[in-house]
Parts: sequence; structure tokens; C-alpha cells
Amino acid sequence: MALNFSEGDLLRERLAFASRRNGLWIGLISGVAFGLTSWGIDALALRDASVDLPWAKLAIGLTFALVIGGLAGWLTALIDHAAVGTLFWGLAGIAYAWLVGHLPFEGLSALLRFTEPHLGNIAAYPFVESARVRTILLMIIVGGLCALGGSLELVLLDQSSDASTGLARAFSMGLTIPFFALAGFASDGVINRPLREPLVAVDRLIGWAIEDRNNPIDPALAQQRHLGAVGGIDELIDRPYRMSLGSYDPVSLISFTVELDFDGTWARCSVLASAPGYCGETDPVYQAALACLGGGGQDCTVDSSESVRPWIDQLIRRNEPPTSITVLNHTAAVVLVDLAWPEGGHDLCVFEGAQPITLTRCTPAEGP
Repeated sequence: MALNFSEGDLLRERLAFASRRNGLWIGLISGVAFGLTSWGIDALALRDASVDLPWAKLAIGLTFALVIGGLAGWLTALIDHAAVGTLFWGLAGIAYAWLVGHLPFEGLSALLRFTEPHLGNIAAYPFVESARVRTILLMIIVGGLCALGGSLELVLLDQSSDASTGLARAFSMGLTIPFFALAGFASDGVINRPLREPLVAVDRLIGWAIEDRNNPIDPALAQQRHLGAVGGIDELIDRPYRMSLGSYDPVSLISFTVELDFDGTWARCSVLASAPGYCGETDPVYQAALACLGGGGQDCTVDSSESVRPWIDQLIRRNEPPTSITVLNHTAAVVLVDLAWPEGGHDLCVFEGAQPITLTRCTPAEGP
């Protein structure tokens, strides 16, 4: 009798282990479905548009989606209670939505601070009001869809345990995919697509401008395509380029700037939703701003923070222009500018924003 009890106990433990393992697999599959639709579409579009770091959000987001999904699936199988499992998956959906909403802003800002030391504590992509509202909306949508899909897990676990073949078992575990894919598509539409469209629009504009140069098109079609926007960068468009999102309207996420690096020459395009406005080189903007501040000008087209006022006063007292003013780098709408002085010293200045630009920091360069 004791032997029969222990054999039954061992069988139950094996079934419980298999259930937890399959729950983990369901969670991982669901996480992949959500991650690929949330960030995969975005990554492919950004890659085709020659955008910097096109795979960053996908790599980070998919990793966390696997962890969140795997944990929710495993816990649901462990507790083995339908209502609790639905709660776990609802919370997982809220976590997914939070990740989607914050990754393009605070997530990329943290990554850029790591790769671009000159940023210091500057957030290249601040988490603005519109992003906050969109993220809350997404939490409701994705949380509901994930709770609905996750509520099927225990049923699917029973089906997978009764499946006679590996293919049937995989099919059962994959039945949650439509719910999580739909949640991913919603995430892309609410958060990623509005941030992607300005970049794709500028890339498309440059392509059309090159085509028009080789084979001129009807003026009405040229106007419809906003080809006049490239007038300020017409001499640059044949060069290889990379681009990144610059500044954006914090209230609506409709108005944007796009930063372009044409093989070392920087330019900026304004975009309203997906309609390009005007593109122009940016080096002269920052050079003129610093020259104006150094000359004590009152009508300079630049703002300045209080912390940099002592440096500006010192610049005015020097009463000599720098030997060169060189734009070193753009990181989003944060621009690093080098000023070289006749005695051999250098100052590094940081500008933020685009319309208007704001001088926020100037410090002596380290090293020789």
C-alpha cells in the first residue's frame, strides 16, 4: 500500500513539473508574440530608414517581454487557479505596456547616456505628458488583452498534456499568440508608430528628391511630396546619411525635428506628423549663436540657462573670437560644440532643443 502511494505521489509531481514547464513555454511564446509585434515592426522600418540604433528597442524590449511572460506563465501553472492566473496575466500586460511606453524615452535616454558621456544627466528623450497619457491608455488595452489571453492558459495546459504528438502540444501552447500579437500591434500603433513616422517621412523625402533630380516629376506631384523641404540640404542628399529623432512637442507628439548626419555634415528637418516642413544645415546655427553670445548680442537666436551665464560673461570679457567653432556630435536634439582658442585651449558646450536652441553647459575640455 505504501509503495502504491509513493508511486502516485511521484506521478503527481511529474505532472505538476510538466505543467509548470509548459506554463513557462506558454509564457515565453506569448512574450515573443508581443515583443516581435511591439518592436519588431518598428525595428525593420527604422533599419530601412537608416536610423541610428534601429534594433535597440527590440533587443531590450524582447528580453524583458520574455522574462515577464515566462514568469506569468510559470506562476499561473504553479498556482493552478483560473482567477489568479488571469490576474497574473493582467499584471503582465500592464508591465508590457509600461515597458513599451517608457522604452523609447527613458530607456533610450539611459542607453545614450551610457554611449555618449557628454550627455551627463541630460535626458535626450524626456518622458513627456503625451507619452504618459498614451502609456496609461495602453495599460488598459494591453492589460485587458493579456488577461483575456492568459485566462486560457490552464485550459491549454490540459490540452497540451493530453496531446499525442509534439506538434499538437505546440499548437495548444500557441493558441494565446493572437491575443498577445494584437496587444503588440496596439502598442506599436499607440507609442512607436508616432515616433517612427517622422523618420520614415524624411527618409522617403530624400529618396523622392534624389529621384526628382534624376527624372524631374510634375510640379504638382513635387508639391504633394513636399520636395521643397530639401532646399536647404540639396547639396547633401547624395551623401550617405544616418538619422535620429530630435525634439518633439510634449503635449501632442505631433511636431518633431529629425537630426541627420550626412557623412559628418549635420542637418535638421522639421516634421508635422508625417509631413516634412523644412530641412537645413545646423552647424551654422550653433556657430552663429556662440559668436553672437560672445559679442554681447542682445537679439541672439538662442536661449541660455542660468548655470551657463558666468561662462558667457567670461566669453564676452575675453574680447577675442575663438579660432574655430566645430559641431562635434548630435544626440537627439542635444548638440556638442567645440570652441578652440588662440592659446590652445578648448571649451565644450552643450545645446539642447531645436526651436529655440538653449545653451545649457560650457566647460573646459579635459586632456591636452
